[in-house]
Amino acid sequence: MERVNTDNLASRLRPPRPARGVITRPRLDGLLDLLRTRLLTVVKAPPGYGKTTAAQSWADALAASGAHVAWLSLSAQEDDDERFFGAVAAALRRACTVDAQAGAQSLLTEAEWSMRELSIPMQYRVEWLAAELAAIPGEIFLVLDDFHEITRPAIHEALSAQLANAPEHLHLIVLGRSEPRLDLAPLRPHDAVLELDAQMLRFDLAETEQLLRKHPSAANGPHDAAALHALTGGWVAALRAAMLTARIRGEAASPGRYAPPGTPRTIQALLDELLEQLPAPLLQFMQRCSVAERVCAPLAACLSGRADAQALLEQIERQQLFITALDDRPHWFAFHRLLRESLLLGAAQHDPQTLPQAHRLAAHWFAEQGSWTEAIGHALAAGETTQAMRWIEDHAMAVVGAGDLLTLLSWERQLRAHLVESPLRLRLAFAWGLGLAMACDKALVLLDGVEAQLAQRDEPTPAELRNECMALRAVVVCTTGDYELAASLADQCTSSAAVQPWVGNARRNVLAASSLHLGHWEQVYVAPPLLGGAQGQSVGDRTASTYRLSIRALAELRQGHLEDAARLLEEAMRVGADSAALAALPAPTLAMVRYLQGRSAEAAQVNAAHMAVNQRVAPIEGLYAAYLVAARLARLDGQAVGARHLLDEGESIGAARGWRRVEATLLLEKVRLCLLDGRGAEADAGSRRIETLARASRSRLEAIDFGRAAQLARAWCALIAGQHGSAVEDLRALSLSAQQDGRLVDRIGLLGALALAQHAAGASSAARRTMLEACVLVQRSGALRALVDQPASMAGLLREMLGARAELARHAWLEPVLARAQRAQVEANESEVAISRPLQSLSPREHHILQLLADGQSNKEIARGLGIAPETVKTHVSKIFTKLGAQNRAQAAAMVPGN
Repeated sequence: MERVNTDNLASRLRPPRPARGVITRPRLDGLLDLLRTRLLTVVKAPPGYGKTTAAQSWADALAASGAHVAWLSLSAQEDDDERFFGAVAAALRRACTVDAQAGAQSLLTEAEWSMRELSIPMQYRVEWLAAELAAIPGEIFLVLDDFHEITRPAIHEALSAQLANAPEHLHLIVLGRSEPRLDLAPLRPHDAVLELDAQMLRFDLAETEQLLRKHPSAANGPHDAAALHALTGGWVAALRAAMLTARIRGEAASPGRYAPPGTPRTIQALLDELLEQLPAPLLQFMQRCSVAERVCAPLAACLSGRADAQALLEQIERQQLFITALDDRPHWFAFHRLLRESLLLGAAQHDPQTLPQAHRLAAHWFAEQGSWTEAIGHALAAGETTQAMRWIEDHAMAVVGAGDLLTLLSWERQLRAHLVESPLRLRLAFAWGLGLAMACDKALVLLDGVEAQLAQRDEPTPAELRNECMALRAVVVCTTGDYELAASLADQCTSSAAVQPWVGNARRNVLAASSLHLGHWEQVYVAPPLLGGAQGQSVGDRTASTYRLSIRALAELRQGHLEDAARLLEEAMRVGADSAALAALPAPTLAMVRYLQGRSAEAAQVNAAHMAVNQRVAPIEGLYAAYLVAARLARLDGQAVGARHLLDEGESIGAARGWRRVEATLLLEKVRLCLLDGRGAEADAGSRRIETLARASRSRLEAIDFGRAAQLARAWCALIAGQHGSAVEDLRALSLSAQQDGRLVDRIGLLGALALAQHAAGASSAARRTMLEACVLVQRSGALRALVDQPASMAGLLREMLGARAELARHAWLEPVLARAQRAQVEANESEVAISRPLQSLSPREHHILQLLADGQSNKEIARGLGIAPETVKTHVSKIFTKLGAQNRAQAAAMVPGN
């Protein structure tokens, strides 16, 4: 059987196709100019009032004017923080991608975009999305249809916060059956909200007449229009139901036929009357298809047993029987919710077995397509709990291996809705998914619960299950940076043929990673080989291979074998090329390699290309490397504020995940930048924070590594403060430790700092000898920037070295190395000058506007105060950002003296 594309989200990232027979409504279209001036437009009305149709018309007009229009039709699946914001991000990126189809494809096929963010605070995800939107020129409109499906307070609070800080070119249009639970109080005084209700959406008499003129078979004159309008009160769905009933009956036009004696008819009564007029085979076909929220011809054929399903679906659409085509080529259709409810009710009343049988057929059809979320949902609706559990047991770990935690969340929610306890296998899969998503605390809580349940069993726990739990605990502990405990746990696991290969490979990679961080280089190279098929055969194999190559490359990097590291990393990126998360995994380390080699442009390219994914996906080393490289490149580009912002963000994410190693590493870099900027007090504070982390170390290795970072920060501060003897003592001890451990790249930087301290202390001969030793290592490794990235300029010492002709004569290779280091130092010096230059480039008007921005004024407030148009202010702000190298208002304001 040929597989059908069952991607549900893809069809909901575009407006449904306009229904046949839609009339233009100038009264609503005329609101478009108002809508363009509002941050938020709220359209609330019961179902069947034409909310979506009105928004479709607005969206078409806005897109035709050149605006970016993002559409998201919400469902109960998005009533979850992760799914909601993942879907919103996908909709916005799709709308703002130049090649919308290519953009949608790359986003929708990557589960990592919406899955591996569980450990990132929501505020950062919202900030990242806002930054992406702020950089996009032109107006952006986001339409959220069926917003009443969203009930979680956390989503409403986060969205309200986003509205309060939204870029001025973003407009939100919310469609729903009820008042959205957003905080509109701050927006109403600023005339930022447009609110429409059912009364404004009702057809007036003139529109009813226009609708009847478009369908002359349904009316005979103005009396019919008036009668129909009185019957329905202008309710669009009721109008169409009454007209369709009359048309199907083929009755002669009669002024009284729309309005029988008595009170106005309800929409349910009108729909029931409409369905009674349909041929029995067609009605039965529609009832069976209505069990699915969306239906395509193969599914409809399965549910109804009709070979002509495609023709019937097209006939239903032609007859305008409350069905909508969900894609450009009518593959997927959906019944209007009002009609679907009537169809389901009618089917249940006619034969109670109809719906369970149809759900059973739908479950197995979706299972054949590999669409397990819908398959399991239909199985539960059919009462097939055993089948649903079996599918979960069979596929939960495979879903984890593919990186799709959101599917597991959906299954768990469906089981809860049916009052079914989640099976142990599903909870263990959840724990694996959370662990791989870096949400370590949540993973350990679930794992503790699974192990407690296993301990309460009367029968012994199977060895393979016990080993799997141990392997998962090793992975999670390794992720938190406790490499000694991780290695111990992984050693306790035994091989088991029953454990899936990717689980065993995760354990093997824990052993390799622990050996790397413990400095046991030889054990990295002899780590157990990976299990399973040929490399790249499956997602699990590719994941394990990408991690193993990245671990090997990191070992090569730390030992100074930079080109060997680069080759391994490029191979890892090829292995993981089909996955955004896997392709991004080696990128920060490769960027660091290129940066150390002085190849800044290549470093910037590879780091920036994968930064958005690594903010969410990268493990400890990848996260701090991504932010460290980005900050150093920003500094070289003269963007001191941007560099500090990056380090703050990376440190905060590390703290949210409990990754103290990330905090310590980025704090150390902040100390270096503070010293370069003459912020001695801030550098001292950073140094003390690292010492606090060192004192609270949770393992022997943490105590050693954090202690080294604290000692280096202390030595840097002493060097700049003129305490040269103390700096020399600390740096000499650190350099010896790096030599003993084989950390060649670290040693280059330590020797450079030691030479600076010796030179400042007046020990020029010792400084030259130390520099010569550092240059030998640079020549061997190519890690040039490790030498020059110091808390003070090396220009004087380099000039002195280049002037030592006798030394240069003895070492022919030395002068080229020193010359390259001097050029790198000149580049760094130029960036320091550039950091103070941007403010001088602002015009007097731009200086004034920047000061008002720093005072917290909005563009509209600035415009009113200066007597200019808001668009003029926006143009000035854009120029200010460009000149300052700022990405947002906060970064620009931070560059104002005294701010």
